[in-house]
Amino acid sequence: MVLSYSFLWGREDDRGETSGRKDRPAAIVIIRSDFGPGKLVYVVPITHSEPAEGDASKIPLPRQIKERLGLDEERSWVDLSEYNAFVWPGDHLRPTQQTHRANSSEQECLYGYLPRRFFAQLRQTLYEYRASNKPRITIRR
Repeated sequence: MVLSYSFLWGREDDRGETSGRKDRPAAIVIIRSDFGPGKLVYVVPITHSEPAEGDASKIPLPRQIKERLGLDEERSWVDLSEYNAFVWPGDHLRPTQQTHRANSSEQECLYGYLPRRFFAQLRQTLYEYRASNKPRITIRR
């Protein structure tokens, strides 16, 4: 699932901020139900910031997938170096831009779903990155 989410970067959390500076698409990559009555959801951000040379933490989001999700036309990457974790549904879900444009009374946070093949690639890259690096996890309350 790709959601509209107020992603809190680690540097923002370090400064004591409690909400992300902007709402952005974020992909759910892990759901855990073994921590209590609610589901613990881990999301990674989708960003326009290009990776540095040799940076394996960002994978490009193909244009066709962005179109299918209704996202903008700029190049984007899924950033695997940082996660937010929250108990579902959480206070940080936001209406998508499509919901705002349609002036809908329903506040829909879902952009859509990643295709199975791309999600499998994302999970594999995520696994490889986590094996050699320590991603930053920000717990949202």
